[in-house]
Amino acid sequence: MAFDPDSIDDDTYAHLKALAAQIHRDRANRPATLRPTALLHEAWLRVGDSDHSYQSKAHFMATAALAMRQVLSNYVRDKGAAKRGGGRLQTTLSGLASEGDRPVEFLDLADALDALTEVRRQDADVAVMRGIGGLSVDEIAEVIGVSPRTVDRSWRRARAFLVARLA
Repeated sequence: MAFDPDSIDDDTYAHLKALAAQIHRDRANRPATLRPTALLHEAWLRVGDSDHSYQSKAHFMATAALAMRQVLSNYVRDKGAAKRGGGRLQTTLSGLASEGDRPVEFLDLADALDALTEVRRQDADVAVMRGIGGLSVDEIAEVIGVSPRTVDRSWRRARAFLVARLA
């Protein structure tokens, strides 16, 4: 059954707002980032008003997580371009790396995810949905139409790639 973003309930909105807040909390330099509500609403403009149809609520949530990553990447790049050597925003790898919350440059993480996308798009999508979006393995499997074991393998490969790339 398709999911209609126009019929979003309070629980789904609360989950999206919590996701935006988590993304905001993970930033080591909070003043340089969009506030959670602004991040959520910018992402909503990308996914809520599109003509795209969503297979399920999990599919919509995955798309929202990808949109939040893109909104924040664009914001950080624009902010850095606005002033020479603009403030370098850091984030943690919570959920993406097994070595804890070691701060990394946000744009370095975005670039590493872009590089992973070129090599294995599915692994990059899984990393964003799992590490940034907080979706479960089963939800991701439903969204991309593969088995949970396949998602688990993609997740392990993605983490290894990102840790190696950001080392």
